[in-house]
Amino acid sequence: MNVPEVADKQLVPESKFLQIAQALVNEANSQSVAIEMLKQDMHDKLALLEEKIETEVPINAPQVKALKKAVEIRAREHLETDDRYKQYGKKLIRAIWTDLKDVFQVGQYREIPRVKFEESMIYVKTWYPSNGGD
Repeated sequence: MNVPEVADKQLVPESKFLQIAQALVNEANSQSVAIEMLKQDMHDKLALLEEKIETEVPINAPQVKALKKAVEIRAREHLETDDRYKQYGKKLIRAIWTDLKDVFQVGQYREIPRVKFEESMIYVKTWYPSNGGD
């Protein structure tokens, strides 16, 4: 007759164990959902940051230097000789900068978005005076 009593005593701890195990599973599931929500939130924030970098971060110092050099080279190409460059170089460089700012819709060439740097270099390298040049 002692056997049923012992069996009854073992069922109680097992059912309690099952309750604890179920609670742990439920907690793990809740944490998994929270982790997935956190992952999605981080993904969304990263996408927003990448978009801001592409649209708002201007060209950096080395890119500014490269753009300046490209403008100077383009002006020299159009003016062909040192004498013509000395005479008209500043005017032509100013025209290139003005056109570049108009095309990229910025107040200063340094405000060109970093993502548009390659496009701005191509523009400068293929720029041609709209009034026929000097």
